Amino acid sequence: MSEALSRAVVESVNHHLRTPVAVIMLNSEMLIDHGHELPEDVQCSLACILRSGLRLNDVVAGIGELIDVVCLGINVRDTVDVSHVLADEVATYMDRAEARGIRLDVSTGGAVSCVGSPSRLRRALRELLDNAVTYAPDGSTVCVTATVTATGVRNTIRDHGTGIDAADRDRFMRPFERGTHPRQEATGLGMNPPFGFVGECR
Repeated sequence: MSEALSRAVVESVNHHLRTPVAVIMLNSEMLIDHGHELPEDVQCSLACILRSGLRLNDVVAGIGELIDVVCLGINVRDTVDVSHVLADEVATYMDRAEARGIRLDVSTGGAVSCVGSPSRLRRALRELLDNAVTYAPDGSTVCVTATVTATGVRNTIRDHGTGIDAADRDRFMRPFERGTHPRQEATGLGMNPPFGFVGECR
């Protein structure tokens, strides 16, 4: 894909998708904030709409970043406070985890930082946390750690789900590949962004 075409795709995605997604999220949040007297099933539907909007917003941003890195060779690198980013992302999954009795056990052992893309780190952690909370058994524990090693930073998110079949592991490393689990949402960039980010961190 040429640079001009790549930029045109990014601009089109931003214009035609970001704006309506932002409107959906804004109105969903407003209704949730003022909808305490609405029937419980309506409140659940609004929460589902907002969650799907957030997910779609991630997909749109991920497409832009994927084009930047793969097609344009743009790779933003900066010092990232991994401990802070990890705490932020875990906090967004607390309600979902608690609803199924899942405990998120976080350990960073102090301040941890690396050099890489802050937004891609957030996206990578979000994909892995979403995967863990989605497939972990009810009442189980998801362990989240960040530690400094001799070669960089190691983030570990460990759950007690069924895991990925060995035959599917290579396929799941490709963009947009998804599984067939009943809880699997039919959106997202798959597991490629988290693993694509790993090689960038130092």
